[in-house]
Amino acid sequence: MSTLTKTAAADTSSAIWEFDPMLPDNRVLGGSLDAVATVRTLTVKIQASDQHIAYFECLQVECSIEKPLGIPLHSNIQWGTADSMLERSYQLRQPVNLFISSANELFGPVTSHRRPGQPTKHLPWTAFTMTPSDWERVNDVYLIISDANSIQHIFSHDHLATLWHAIPAFEVLIE
Repeated sequence: MSTLTKTAAADTSSAIWEFDPMLPDNRVLGGSLDAVATVRTLTVKIQASDQHIAYFECLQVECSIEKPLGIPLHSNIQWGTADSMLERSYQLRQPVNLFISSANELFGPVTSHRRPGQPTKHLPWTAFTMTPSDWERVNDVYLIISDANSIQHIFSHDHLATLWHAIPAFEVLIE
């Protein structure tokens, strides 16, 4: 597990424990969890159930997306998966927001946690509500990662030598 993944997992865990469902405006993104980690969490949770997937597809149709799309899950061992996950989630932000706003009533809390000796905390889907500025951060990260993904694809090929692509880039960096 990479350091970034461990940090995101720790931040997610802390955000869940610090989340207070009694505060009407409380949400995980309120400084405790970044937008990319939120997208990854939502992607996992939406794909965790056939009911969630079917409902998400219905919401896409309501949003005039004729052929429903899935959000590819990011994998720490495969290049380009974060790029694809962020691009698709940004593209589907309207149905994602609708899912978040209505999933509590349909499916109950997104998760429940209990520390020994503590009461159980139920984390509602609405804790993951994303504002337009959160979605813009997702898009900004996508744009940055997509450049790195494009470069990685240019520098790797199964049947051709690609090192010659790197030499001009190194020359520019040295200057």
